[in-house]
Amino acid sequence: MARKKTQKRTSLIQSFGPLTLKRCNTSDHGYQYSFFMVEGVDGTGTRIRRKFKNEEEARSFATANVERIANRKELKKAISTDLEAEQIAQAENAFRRLRGRYSLDEVVEYFLRHFKAPETEIMLTEARRKFLDGKEREGLRERSIYQLERTLAQFAEFMERTMASSESGPRECMVHEISTGDIETFLGSLKSKDGIHRAKFSTWNGYRADLSSFFAWCSDKKRRWCSENPVTNTTRYAHKLVHQQRPEPDVLTPEQAEALLAYATTFKGGAYVRYFALLLFAGLRPTEALKLARHEKRHELIDLECGEIELPAEITKTGRKRTIKIQPNLKKWLVAFPGEVLPEKNIDRDLKHLRREFKLTHDVCRHSWFTYFVAKFDSFAKAAKEGGNSEQIVKEHYESPAKKRGEQARKYWNLTPLPVIQTKIIPFEKSA
Repeated sequence: MARKKTQKRTSLIQSFGPLTLKRCNTSDHGYQYSFFMVEGVDGTGTRIRRKFKNEEEARSFATANVERIANRKELKKAISTDLEAEQIAQAENAFRRLRGRYSLDEVVEYFLRHFKAPETEIMLTEARRKFLDGKEREGLRERSIYQLERTLAQFAEFMERTMASSESGPRECMVHEISTGDIETFLGSLKSKDGIHRAKFSTWNGYRADLSSFFAWCSDKKRRWCSENPVTNTTRYAHKLVHQQRPEPDVLTPEQAEALLAYATTFKGGAYVRYFALLLFAGLRPTEALKLARHEKRHELIDLECGEIELPAEITKTGRKRTIKIQPNLKKWLVAFPGEVLPEKNIDRDLKHLRREFKLTHDVCRHSWFTYFVAKFDSFAKAAKEGGNSEQIVKEHYESPAKKRGEQARKYWNLTPLPVIQTKIIPFEKSA
């Protein structure tokens, strides 16, 4: 037999101003009982709700609390203060917004310690535009400016949502209003490429570096749009933690590199063979190869007689001159395909086609060069010097993959035009 559900009936006995006294008759699973309820709200907005078995006890409790509420109101009216009515209203509003999380003294102390009025107030969107224009005039490379622009655009959207949800209502965000807490919250909201998992430590550090650059520029002596750099005290993950999350770089097998070069020999009359040979066997970055292809002394910089490629400071990513030794197989490729490194027109479209055809990830050719170079010569220092990177980074990135590819390295550095051209070109099996 199913039991009956709980039922409750109430009847008002008496009202005590903000409080009420009620009789409650309850039927719960076949059992019936009654009690007295005092409920209401006191002068501070705190809810009062209490049960009693005896009506007399309930009345005594209600009477005592009504007197306490009345006395509190009278005391409030009787408080002597030098504050104006508007100042009292501001203080009351501050207490309501703090909701008991902090005392007013704590908030004031924190504000006075961390905030200094800027000499000039400027909106975040305007400061971002001026910053990017300034970096472009300083000659910062295009890729770096693009990265800063993406980071600041994403941060501006975050601050726009933050200001829209503020209790004071939506408005434009000023640079001097942005706090360390805002930066931490933004960095914590970053997601990985799947849009679900939290971003890796390297991503956090990268975004942090971009924002630090921006706020350091805003707070320097020339501008003083904010009193200090709010990024300074944010979390920065240790290099060891970043390295632990880093996957091994993508590396082409000798067969994949051979298939790529074989396809390039037949694509647009071999116009891109020289370019990919420099990426695969000289370790050039794509941007460096492009700058080399457009340099006025490009034919002198690739010196086949001396067996060296000279990359002047205006070409390299680091801004420092670099010399690369031409390996025997690379020399054969450069001799077999003389002329320009890249054609004059449609290179973006053509390179996009080639990358898509062979599913080439970013810098995979350069990763392959480092890996096979270390595997063949067993020297991080030499690879770092010719590749334009630090010895520590080369060791961290390529020591493990190089150990696994000793035999493949021999095949890789024996890739020459003759066997590639004579080999029947078959469809390339793209890696997963």
